[in-house]
Amino acid sequence: MKLCRFLFHHLFLLSSAFSILDFPLNSQVSIPVPSGAVEGGFHGRAFILGAAGKDRHRPGFRLALSVEAIALGEYRCSLVVLLGDVEVWSSDHLLRFLVRRGCTLKLAGDGDLQLSDMAVRRVGWRTGTSFQGVQRLQLESRTGNLILADTMNRTRWQSFDYPTNIMLWRQQLRPPANLTSFPAVSPSVSYSMEIQRSKLVAYLIWGSYKYSYWEFNPSFGRRITIARLGSKGLKLLDNRLKKIGQIEAMNLETVRFMKLGISGSLEMYYYSATEVGFKLSYRVPSEFCNLPLSCPPCEICSSSDNTCKKLSWMTCNQNGFCQDLNSRMEMLEMVGIDAVLRTESPAQATNISRKGCLNSCLEDCSCAAVMYYEGDGDGRNSECCKYGMVIGAREGGRGNGSSYWVKIQRERGSNQALKEKFLILGGIVDGVAICLILGGLVYYVIWRIRNTRNNFANCNN
Repeated sequence: MKLCRFLFHHLFLLSSAFSILDFPLNSQVSIPVPSGAVEGGFHGRAFILGAAGKDRHRPGFRLALSVEAIALGEYRCSLVVLLGDVEVWSSDHLLRFLVRRGCTLKLAGDGDLQLSDMAVRRVGWRTGTSFQGVQRLQLESRTGNLILADTMNRTRWQSFDYPTNIMLWRQQLRPPANLTSFPAVSPSVSYSMEIQRSKLVAYLIWGSYKYSYWEFNPSFGRRITIARLGSKGLKLLDNRLKKIGQIEAMNLETVRFMKLGISGSLEMYYYSATEVGFKLSYRVPSEFCNLPLSCPPCEICSSSDNTCKKLSWMTCNQNGFCQDLNSRMEMLEMVGIDAVLRTESPAQATNISRKGCLNSCLEDCSCAAVMYYEGDGDGRNSECCKYGMVIGAREGGRGNGSSYWVKIQRERGSNQALKEKFLILGGIVDGVAICLILGGLVYYVIWRIRNTRNNFANCNN
Protein backbone atom coordinates (compact mmCIF):
# COMPACT_ATOMS: atom_id res chain seq x y z
CA MET A 1 0.00 0.00 0.00
CA LYS A 2 2.81 2.40 0.88
CA LEU A 3 4.61 1.53 -2.32
CA CYS A 4 1.47 2.26 -4.41
CA ARG A 5 0.99 5.58 -2.62
CA PHE A 6 4.64 6.54 -3.23
CA LEU A 7 4.34 5.81 -6.94
CA PHE A 8 1.10 7.76 -7.25
CA HIS A 9 2.31 10.79 -5.32
CA HIS A 10 5.76 11.12 -6.83
CA LEU A 11 5.81 9.58 -10.29
CA PHE A 12 2.84 8.11 -12.10
CA LEU A 13 4.02 6.07 -15.10
CA LEU A 14 1.56 4.59 -17.54
CA SER A 15 2.78 1.76 -19.74
CA SER A 16 1.49 2.47 -23.21
CA ALA A 17 -1.31 0.25 -24.45
CA PHE A 18 -0.63 1.49 -27.97
CA SER A 19 2.03 0.74 -30.53
CA ILE A 20 5.31 2.56 -30.00
CA LEU A 21 5.02 3.67 -33.64
CA ASP A 22 1.73 5.59 -33.64
CA PHE A 23 -1.27 6.81 -31.66
CA PRO A 24 -4.45 6.21 -33.73
CA LEU A 25 -7.71 8.18 -34.00
CA ASN A 26 -10.08 8.18 -30.99
CA SER A 27 -7.24 7.18 -28.65
CA GLN A 28 -6.82 8.93 -25.32
CA VAL A 29 -4.70 8.85 -22.17
CA SER A 30 -5.51 10.50 -18.83
CA ILE A 31 -3.57 11.29 -15.66
CA PRO A 32 -5.66 12.07 -12.55
CA VAL A 33 -4.21 14.14 -9.72
CA PRO A 34 -4.49 13.47 -5.97
CA SER A 35 -7.40 15.11 -4.16
CA GLY A 36 -5.35 16.44 -1.24
CA ALA A 37 -2.00 18.07 -0.71
CA VAL A 38 0.96 15.84 -1.57
CA GLU A 39 4.17 15.90 0.39
CA GLY A 40 7.08 16.57 -1.95
CA GLY A 41 4.80 17.58 -4.83
CA PHE A 42 3.23 15.55 -7.59
CA HIS A 43 4.69 14.74 -11.00
CA GLY A 44 2.88 12.28 -13.22
CA ARG A 45 4.04 11.04 -16.62
CA ALA A 46 2.35 8.70 -19.06
CA PHE A 47 4.73 7.49 -21.77
CA ILE A 48 2.81 7.10 -25.02
CA LEU A 49 5.21 6.71 -27.95
CA GLY A 50 8.83 5.76 -28.43
CA ALA A 51 11.28 3.85 -26.28
CA ALA A 52 14.07 4.86 -23.94
CA GLY A 53 16.53 2.83 -25.99
CA LYS A 54 19.06 0.34 -24.68
CA ASP A 55 21.90 1.62 -26.89
CA ARG A 56 24.17 3.64 -24.60
CA HIS A 57 25.64 5.36 -27.66
CA ARG A 58 22.27 6.70 -28.80
CA PRO A 59 19.53 7.62 -26.30
CA GLY A 60 16.03 7.32 -27.73
CA PHE A 61 13.08 9.70 -28.05
CA ARG A 62 9.87 9.31 -26.05
CA LEU A 63 6.53 11.12 -26.06
CA ALA A 64 4.81 11.60 -22.71
CA LEU A 65 1.78 13.25 -21.19
CA SER A 66 3.00 15.20 -18.16
CA VAL A 67 1.19 16.63 -15.12
CA GLU A 68 3.16 18.57 -12.51
CA ALA A 69 2.06 20.42 -9.35
CA ILE A 70 3.06 24.10 -9.44
CA ALA A 71 0.81 25.50 -6.68
CA LEU A 72 -1.78 24.31 -4.17
CA GLY A 73 -4.59 22.81 -6.23
CA GLU A 74 -3.05 23.80 -9.60
CA TYR A 75 -1.28 21.43 -11.96
CA ARG A 76 0.62 22.07 -15.17
CA CYS A 77 -0.51 19.84 -18.04
CA SER A 78 1.66 19.41 -21.16
CA LEU A 79 2.69 17.07 -23.95
CA VAL A 80 6.48 16.62 -23.95
CA VAL A 81 9.12 14.98 -26.12
CA LEU A 82 12.14 13.58 -24.26
CA LEU A 83 15.58 12.67 -25.58
CA GLY A 84 16.87 10.38 -22.89
CA ASP A 85 16.05 12.42 -19.80
CA VAL A 86 16.19 15.83 -21.51
CA GLU A 87 12.94 17.61 -22.39
CA VAL A 88 13.46 18.81 -25.97
CA TRP A 89 9.93 19.95 -26.83
CA SER A 90 6.85 20.94 -24.85
CA SER A 91 3.34 21.97 -25.87
CA ASP A 92 3.17 24.66 -23.16
CA HIS A 93 6.51 26.35 -23.69
CA LEU A 94 4.94 29.75 -24.34
CA LEU A 95 1.63 29.43 -22.48
CA ARG A 96 0.90 27.10 -19.57
CA PHE A 97 -2.25 25.01 -19.38
CA LEU A 98 -3.40 24.56 -15.76
CA VAL A 99 -5.81 21.83 -14.62
CA ARG A 100 -7.38 20.91 -11.25
CA ARG A 101 -8.57 17.31 -11.46
CA GLY A 102 -6.34 15.80 -14.13
CA CYS A 103 -5.30 15.96 -17.78
CA THR A 104 -6.43 14.05 -20.86
CA LEU A 105 -4.66 13.68 -24.19
CA LYS A 106 -7.01 12.72 -27.02
CA LEU A 107 -6.72 12.38 -30.79
CA ALA A 108 -10.32 13.20 -31.67
CA GLY A 109 -12.21 11.49 -34.47
CA ASP A 110 -11.96 14.64 -36.62
CA GLY A 111 -8.13 14.54 -36.40
CA ASP A 112 -7.58 17.29 -33.81
CA LEU A 113 -5.01 16.48 -31.09
CA GLN A 114 -6.17 17.99 -27.78
CA LEU A 115 -5.21 18.44 -24.14
CA SER A 116 -8.19 18.95 -21.83
CA ASP A 117 -9.04 19.29 -18.14
CA MET A 118 -10.69 16.14 -16.78
CA ALA A 119 -12.87 18.20 -14.42
CA VAL A 120 -14.63 20.52 -16.86
CA ARG A 121 -13.61 19.02 -20.22
CA ARG A 122 -12.06 22.35 -21.15
CA VAL A 123 -9.58 22.17 -24.05
CA GLY A 124 -6.39 24.03 -23.14
CA TRP A 125 -4.20 23.11 -26.11
CA ARG A 126 -4.88 21.75 -29.58
CA THR A 127 -3.16 21.34 -32.95
CA GLY A 128 -6.10 22.73 -34.96
CA THR A 129 -6.04 19.89 -37.49
CA SER A 130 -9.75 19.07 -37.60
CA PHE A 131 -11.07 17.63 -40.89
CA GLN A 132 -7.64 17.47 -42.56
CA GLY A 133 -7.62 13.70 -42.96
CA VAL A 134 -5.39 13.02 -39.95
CA GLN A 135 -5.24 9.32 -39.08
CA ARG A 136 -2.48 8.96 -36.49
CA LEU A 137 0.08 10.64 -34.28
CA GLN A 138 3.64 9.36 -34.69
CA LEU A 139 7.09 10.11 -33.31
CA GLU A 140 10.09 9.86 -35.62
CA SER A 141 12.64 7.70 -33.82
CA ARG A 142 15.74 9.35 -35.37
CA THR A 143 14.83 13.03 -35.16
CA GLY A 144 12.22 13.34 -32.40
CA ASN A 145 9.79 15.13 -34.70
CA LEU A 146 6.18 14.66 -33.56
CA ILE A 147 3.90 14.32 -36.60
CA LEU A 148 0.20 14.11 -37.36
CA ALA A 149 -0.08 12.18 -40.63
CA ASP A 150 -2.99 11.34 -42.97
CA THR A 151 -3.75 8.09 -44.82
CA MET A 152 -1.26 9.05 -47.57
CA ASN A 153 1.43 9.56 -44.90
CA ARG A 154 1.47 13.29 -45.59
CA THR A 155 2.37 15.58 -42.71
CA ARG A 156 -0.54 17.74 -41.53
CA TRP A 157 1.16 19.06 -38.40
CA GLN A 158 4.64 18.66 -36.89
CA SER A 159 6.38 19.83 -33.74
CA PHE A 160 9.43 20.95 -35.78
CA ASP A 161 7.32 23.91 -36.95
CA TYR A 162 6.81 25.05 -33.33
CA PRO A 163 10.30 25.28 -31.78
CA THR A 164 10.75 26.00 -28.08
CA ASN A 165 14.22 26.84 -26.76
CA ILE A 166 15.73 23.74 -28.43
CA MET A 167 16.49 22.86 -32.04
CA LEU A 168 17.05 19.14 -32.76
CA TRP A 169 19.42 17.45 -35.15
CA ARG A 170 18.07 17.57 -38.72
CA GLN A 171 15.46 20.14 -37.76
CA GLN A 172 15.27 23.08 -40.14
CA LEU A 173 13.60 26.46 -39.77
CA ARG A 174 12.71 29.09 -42.33
CA PRO A 175 12.89 32.78 -41.44
CA PRO A 176 11.28 34.40 -39.65
CA ALA A 177 11.62 31.87 -36.82
CA ASN A 178 13.02 31.94 -33.30
CA LEU A 179 14.02 30.00 -30.20
CA THR A 180 12.74 31.42 -26.90
CA SER A 181 14.07 31.04 -23.37
CA PHE A 182 12.83 32.42 -20.05
CA PRO A 183 15.41 33.27 -17.34
CA ALA A 184 14.38 33.12 -13.69
CA VAL A 185 14.29 36.92 -13.31
CA SER A 186 10.79 38.16 -14.09
CA PRO A 187 7.80 37.00 -16.16
CA SER A 188 8.36 40.03 -18.42
CA VAL A 189 11.97 39.03 -19.25
CA SER A 190 12.90 36.57 -22.00
CA TYR A 191 15.57 35.71 -24.57
CA SER A 192 14.93 35.22 -28.27
CA MET A 193 17.34 33.91 -30.91
CA GLU A 194 15.78 35.03 -34.19
CA ILE A 195 16.50 33.62 -37.63
CA GLN A 196 16.05 36.56 -39.97
CA ARG A 197 16.54 36.86 -43.72
CA SER A 198 19.86 38.66 -43.36
CA LYS A 199 21.30 37.34 -40.09
CA LEU A 200 20.93 35.46 -36.81
CA VAL A 201 20.48 37.76 -33.84
CA ALA A 202 19.91 37.17 -30.11
CA TYR A 203 17.73 39.52 -28.09
CA LEU A 204 17.01 40.23 -24.45
CA ILE A 205 13.39 41.36 -24.10
CA TRP A 206 12.96 43.43 -20.93
CA GLY A 207 9.41 44.74 -20.60
CA SER A 208 8.79 47.08 -23.53
CA TYR A 209 12.50 47.25 -24.42
CA LYS A 210 14.23 44.92 -26.89
CA TYR A 211 18.04 44.67 -26.75
CA SER A 212 20.34 42.75 -29.10
CA TYR A 213 23.54 41.26 -27.63
CA TRP A 214 24.86 38.85 -30.29
CA GLU A 215 24.51 38.39 -34.04
CA PHE A 216 25.92 36.30 -36.88
CA ASN A 217 25.94 37.47 -40.51
CA PRO A 218 26.41 35.02 -43.42
CA SER A 219 29.19 35.64 -45.91
CA PHE A 220 28.75 38.12 -48.77
CA GLY A 221 25.51 39.42 -47.26
CA ARG A 222 23.46 36.67 -48.92
CA ARG A 223 19.92 36.04 -47.72
CA ILE A 224 19.02 33.07 -45.51
CA THR A 225 16.33 30.68 -46.76
CA ILE A 226 16.84 27.74 -44.37
CA ALA A 227 18.65 27.23 -41.04
CA ARG A 228 19.38 23.54 -40.49
CA LEU A 229 21.04 21.84 -37.53
CA GLY A 230 23.49 19.25 -38.85
CA SER A 231 25.99 16.90 -37.29
CA LYS A 232 28.71 19.56 -37.06
CA GLY A 233 26.61 22.62 -36.24
CA LEU A 234 24.05 25.08 -37.56
CA LYS A 235 24.11 25.57 -41.36
CA LEU A 236 22.61 28.57 -43.15
CA LEU A 237 21.42 27.88 -46.71
CA ASP A 238 20.30 30.18 -49.52
CA ASN A 239 17.41 29.65 -51.96
CA ARG A 240 19.58 27.25 -53.97
CA LEU A 241 20.27 25.23 -50.81
CA LYS A 242 23.93 26.25 -50.91
CA LYS A 243 25.71 26.86 -47.62
CA ILE A 244 26.34 30.57 -47.02
CA GLY A 245 27.34 30.36 -43.37
CA GLN A 246 27.83 27.93 -40.48
CA ILE A 247 28.19 28.02 -36.72
CA GLU A 248 30.41 25.01 -36.19
CA ALA A 249 30.66 22.97 -33.01
CA MET A 250 34.13 22.51 -31.54
CA ASN A 251 33.75 18.81 -30.69
CA LEU A 252 34.00 16.14 -33.40
CA GLU A 253 31.02 14.21 -31.99
CA THR A 254 27.60 14.51 -33.64
CA VAL A 255 25.56 17.47 -32.40
CA ARG A 256 22.24 16.18 -31.01
CA PHE A 257 20.57 19.49 -30.19
CA MET A 258 21.12 23.24 -29.93
CA LYS A 259 19.70 25.16 -26.99
CA LEU A 260 19.08 28.80 -26.06
CA GLY A 261 19.98 28.62 -22.37
CA ILE A 262 18.51 30.48 -19.40
CA SER A 263 21.59 32.74 -19.36
CA GLY A 264 21.02 33.78 -22.99
CA SER A 265 23.88 31.79 -24.51
CA LEU A 266 23.46 29.62 -27.62
CA GLU A 267 24.68 26.11 -26.79
CA MET A 268 25.27 22.89 -28.75
CA TYR A 269 25.32 19.45 -27.11
CA TYR A 270 26.59 16.00 -28.06
CA TYR A 271 26.08 12.68 -26.31
CA SER A 272 29.05 11.18 -24.46
CA ALA A 273 28.83 7.39 -24.16
CA THR A 274 31.74 7.29 -21.72
CA GLU A 275 30.15 9.81 -19.35
CA VAL A 276 26.59 8.63 -20.16
CA GLY A 277 25.12 12.09 -20.68
CA PHE A 278 24.92 15.16 -22.90
CA LYS A 279 27.96 17.41 -22.92
CA LEU A 280 28.50 20.95 -24.12
CA SER A 281 30.46 21.29 -27.35
CA TYR A 282 29.91 24.98 -28.23
CA ARG A 283 28.68 28.13 -26.51
CA VAL A 284 28.31 31.74 -27.63
CA PRO A 285 28.73 34.23 -26.01
CA SER A 286 31.40 32.27 -24.17
CA GLU A 287 32.69 34.97 -21.80
CA PHE A 288 30.84 35.73 -18.59
CA CYS A 289 30.71 39.52 -19.01
CA ASN A 290 29.40 39.21 -22.59
CA LEU A 291 26.16 37.63 -21.36
CA PRO A 292 23.23 40.07 -21.26
CA LEU A 293 22.36 39.48 -17.60
CA SER A 294 25.67 38.31 -16.18
CA CYS A 295 25.10 40.78 -13.35
CA PRO A 296 21.85 41.96 -11.71
CA PRO A 297 20.46 45.43 -12.47
CA CYS A 298 22.54 48.35 -11.19
CA GLU A 299 25.75 46.30 -11.19
CA ILE A 300 28.81 46.41 -13.49
CA CYS A 301 30.56 43.26 -14.73
CA SER A 302 34.32 43.21 -14.26
CA SER A 303 35.98 41.17 -17.03
CA SER A 304 39.26 40.97 -15.13
CA ASP A 305 37.90 38.64 -12.46
CA ASN A 306 34.30 37.92 -13.66
CA THR A 307 32.74 39.61 -10.65
CA CYS A 308 29.89 42.11 -10.31
CA LYS A 309 30.37 45.55 -8.80
CA LYS A 310 27.34 47.30 -7.36
CA LEU A 311 26.71 50.94 -8.21
CA SER A 312 25.95 53.37 -5.38
CA TRP A 313 22.42 54.69 -4.86
CA MET A 314 23.60 57.99 -6.34
CA THR A 315 24.30 56.48 -9.78
CA CYS A 316 21.42 54.02 -10.07
CA ASN A 317 17.69 54.23 -9.50
CA GLN A 318 16.02 50.81 -9.49
CA ASN A 319 12.51 52.25 -9.17
CA GLY A 320 12.64 54.34 -12.34
CA PHE A 321 12.37 58.10 -12.70
CA CYS A 322 8.64 58.46 -13.33
CA GLN A 323 7.61 58.58 -9.68
CA ASP A 324 9.19 61.92 -8.77
CA LEU A 325 8.64 64.23 -11.72
CA ASN A 326 9.73 67.29 -9.70
CA SER A 327 13.24 65.96 -9.16
CA ARG A 328 15.96 67.66 -11.19
CA MET A 329 18.00 65.13 -13.14
CA GLU A 330 21.39 65.14 -14.82
CA MET A 331 23.46 62.64 -16.80
CA LEU A 332 26.66 61.29 -15.25
CA GLU A 333 29.29 59.61 -17.44
CA MET A 334 30.62 56.25 -16.24
CA VAL A 335 34.21 56.31 -17.51
CA GLY A 336 35.59 53.00 -18.79
CA ILE A 337 32.16 51.32 -19.02
CA ASP A 338 30.82 49.60 -22.12
CA ALA A 339 27.44 47.93 -22.78
CA VAL A 340 26.66 44.44 -24.07
CA LEU A 341 23.15 45.41 -25.10
CA ARG A 342 22.11 47.47 -28.13
CA THR A 343 18.59 48.85 -28.17
CA GLU A 344 16.30 48.48 -31.15
CA SER A 345 14.14 51.21 -32.69
CA PRO A 346 12.15 53.19 -31.68
CA ALA A 347 14.30 53.40 -28.52
CA GLN A 348 17.41 53.88 -30.68
CA ALA A 349 18.08 57.25 -32.35
CA THR A 350 20.63 57.86 -35.13
CA ASN A 351 22.43 60.92 -36.47
CA ILE A 352 22.09 62.75 -33.17
CA SER A 353 24.57 64.82 -31.17
CA ARG A 354 25.76 63.75 -27.74
CA LYS A 355 23.89 66.64 -26.12
CA GLY A 356 20.73 65.66 -27.99
CA CYS A 357 21.14 62.04 -26.86
CA LEU A 358 21.57 63.01 -23.19
CA ASN A 359 18.66 65.45 -23.31
CA SER A 360 16.39 62.81 -24.85
CA CYS A 361 17.06 60.59 -21.84
CA LEU A 362 16.49 63.46 -19.40
CA GLU A 363 13.13 64.18 -21.04
CA ASP A 364 12.08 60.51 -20.92
CA CYS A 365 11.14 59.48 -17.37
CA SER A 366 11.46 55.78 -18.28
CA CYS A 367 15.08 56.20 -19.43
CA ALA A 368 17.75 55.24 -16.87
CA ALA A 369 20.93 55.21 -18.99
CA VAL A 370 22.25 55.74 -22.52
CA MET A 371 25.14 54.47 -24.62
CA TYR A 372 26.28 57.06 -27.17
CA TYR A 373 28.33 56.12 -30.25
CA GLU A 374 30.14 59.10 -31.75
CA GLY A 375 30.01 58.14 -35.42
CA ASP A 376 31.82 60.42 -37.93
CA GLY A 377 31.49 63.61 -35.89
CA ASP A 378 28.85 66.36 -35.78
CA GLY A 379 26.25 63.66 -35.07
CA ARG A 380 26.64 61.93 -38.45
CA ASN A 381 26.22 58.12 -38.28
CA SER A 382 25.99 58.39 -34.50
CA GLU A 383 23.73 56.22 -32.35
CA CYS A 384 21.92 56.85 -29.08
CA CYS A 385 20.85 53.67 -27.28
CA LYS A 386 18.46 54.25 -24.38
CA TYR A 387 18.02 51.79 -21.49
CA GLY A 388 15.11 51.43 -19.09
CA MET A 389 17.45 49.99 -16.46
CA VAL A 390 21.20 49.89 -15.85
CA ILE A 391 21.74 46.36 -17.19
CA GLY A 392 24.30 44.69 -19.43
CA ALA A 393 27.03 47.14 -18.36
CA ARG A 394 30.62 45.92 -18.28
CA GLU A 395 34.12 47.30 -17.85
CA GLY A 396 35.63 48.09 -21.24
CA GLY A 397 37.78 50.52 -23.16
CA ARG A 398 36.57 53.54 -25.10
CA GLY A 399 38.39 52.75 -28.33
CA ASN A 400 35.08 52.34 -30.17
CA GLY A 401 34.14 55.98 -29.66
CA SER A 402 31.37 55.24 -27.19
CA SER A 403 30.43 56.69 -23.83
CA TYR A 404 28.04 55.36 -21.16
CA TRP A 405 25.85 57.72 -19.12
CA VAL A 406 23.41 57.12 -16.26
CA LYS A 407 20.68 59.42 -14.98
CA ILE A 408 21.03 60.72 -11.41
CA GLN A 409 19.18 63.19 -9.21
CA ARG A 410 21.03 66.49 -9.40
CA GLU A 411 20.40 67.53 -5.80
CA ARG A 412 22.06 64.32 -4.63
CA GLY A 413 24.90 64.37 -7.11
CA SER A 414 28.53 64.65 -6.08
CA ASN A 415 28.94 68.11 -7.69
CA GLN A 416 25.97 69.49 -5.76
CA ALA A 417 27.21 67.90 -2.54
CA LEU A 418 30.66 69.40 -3.07
CA LYS A 419 29.10 72.78 -3.80
CA GLU A 420 27.08 72.56 -0.59
CA LYS A 421 30.26 71.76 1.33
CA PHE A 422 31.96 74.80 -0.10
CA LEU A 423 28.97 76.97 0.82
CA ILE A 424 28.98 75.65 4.38
CA LEU A 425 32.74 76.12 4.66
CA GLY A 426 32.43 79.64 3.24
CA GLY A 427 29.77 80.50 5.82
CA ILE A 428 31.98 79.26 8.64
CA VAL A 429 34.96 81.28 7.40
CA ASP A 430 32.83 84.42 7.09
CA GLY A 431 31.48 83.95 10.60
CA VAL A 432 34.95 83.53 12.07
CA ALA A 433 36.22 86.60 10.22
CA ILE A 434 33.33 88.74 11.45
CA CYS A 435 33.90 87.59 15.03
CA LEU A 436 37.60 88.44 14.80
CA ILE A 437 36.88 91.88 13.40
CA LEU A 438 34.25 92.65 16.03
CA GLY A 439 36.55 91.36 18.74
CA GLY A 440 39.36 93.57 17.45
CA LEU A 441 37.13 96.64 17.44
CA VAL A 442 35.94 95.97 21.00
CA TYR A 443 39.54 95.49 22.15
CA TYR A 444 40.59 98.71 20.40
CA VAL A 445 37.77 100.74 22.02
CA ILE A 446 38.55 99.39 25.50
CA TRP A 447 42.26 100.07 24.95
CA ARG A 448 41.55 103.69 23.88
CA ILE A 449 39.28 104.30 26.88
CA ARG A 450 41.89 102.97 29.30
CA ASN A 451 44.68 104.91 27.61
CA THR A 452 42.63 108.15 27.73
CA ARG A 453 41.92 107.70 31.45
CA ASN A 454 45.60 107.13 32.23
CA ASN A 455 46.65 110.26 30.33
CA PHE A 456 44.00 112.35 32.13
CA ALA A 457 45.21 111.09 35.53
CA ASN A 458 48.84 111.96 34.75
CA CYS A 459 47.84 115.50 33.78
CA ASN A 460 46.06 116.09 37.10
CA ASN A 461 49.12 115.07 39.00
